[in-house]
Amino acid sequence: TFGVQPSEVESTIEPKPGVTIFRDKAYGVPHIYGETRADTMFGAGYAGAADRLFLMDVLRHTGRAELASFLGGSNASADASQWGFAPYTEADLEKQIQMMATEHGAAGKQAVEDLYAYVEGINTYIANANLDTKLKPAEYSFINKPMEAWKPTDIIAIASLVGGIFGTGGGNELHSALTMEAMVERLGEKAGRKAWEGFRSKNDPEAPTTISKPYPYETRSA
Repeated sequence: TFGVQPSEVESTIEPKPGVTIFRDKAYGVPHIYGETRADTMFGAGYAGAADRLFLMDVLRHTGRAELASFLGGSNASADASQWGFAPYTEADLEKQIQMMATEHGAAGKQAVEDLYAYVEGINTYIANANLDTKLKPAEYSFINKPMEAWKPTDIIAIASLVGGIFGTGGGNELHSALTMEAMVERLGEKAGRKAWEGFRSKNDPEAPTTISKPYPYETRSA
């Protein structure tokens, strides 16, 4: 079942009214409860920052092609790679949020509300960590960097990083989707999809799933 039994609760915090985060004794997993959807998204942001704020910071800098400025010049190649397939300016990232709300109906508006509540949770944790050093990840002291507040566009930058990883190394899905759209446009919905299904690469359930040689996928460290 979801949740955690009272006898298995390790800790309980309420980062703001309406939000409760339990952690279980077995693994310290956060179980987040909110009086509203926005409260729950806030709790997810807060708990995520509590568990892995520094990693999240690495990812947002990588997504913005600014990792070298955060962790040093040896990461310049990672920045060049990210900029190569996601050369987004701040205005570009902001526009994606605006379009989400205006072009995708109620679901898009809800996603934007979720995004802002999630980022609010992250920033609340950062504010608390700036007041209580026990909450501050040690890595920031090691590299002598401050914990800077997050913006909704940081999440979009991370999404571009994830999209780039799976879009370039995960089977050329974007080109496959464009091919399907072209076939549907030319042949019609039913015939176009049937043609695409015969043309595309498809997993064979009877094919062996073990390879004899290692595959060099995403071997570069962030």
